[in-house]
Amino acid sequence: MDIQTAKEVIDAFHEAKRVWERLPELPEGIVSSHITTLDAIVALTKDGRDVCVSDISSRLKLPRPGVTRTLNHMEELGLIRRYGDPKDRRVTHICVTDRGMQLYRKYVEQYFAALSEKMGALDPKNIRTMIGTIYAVSDALKED
Repeated sequence: MDIQTAKEVIDAFHEAKRVWERLPELPEGIVSSHITTLDAIVALTKDGRDVCVSDISSRLKLPRPGVTRTLNHMEELGLIRRYGDPKDRRVTHICVTDRGMQLYRKYVEQYFAALSEKMGALDPKNIRTMIGTIYAVSDALKED
């Protein structure tokens, strides 16, 4: 890759950051990782099964200790509730509270429905290429 193209890649990432900054403002104390985690929990519970930390960790491709810290904070904020497995006391399950579902509906369902409408005219193939390229660039630039 030539130097000019490398500069253009970084400029495009900077523009992507500006897009990220246009996301709706979250309520005080709520951060984007809370919304991402709510989204993961809701998706995992759609098939009716109980969700535990390892399920969320696997889905988000994040280490369990970090997910646990996020869940602890979310529980303090009343977004999730933990409950024990009646068959195995060592296992704790997680569910979304009413407050958590309100945030999920507003910041995931409603927001992304509106966003997908705005991007509806874009070529899906180009979108998929962009997504793959962003992750490929990220992987290439990760430090060993």
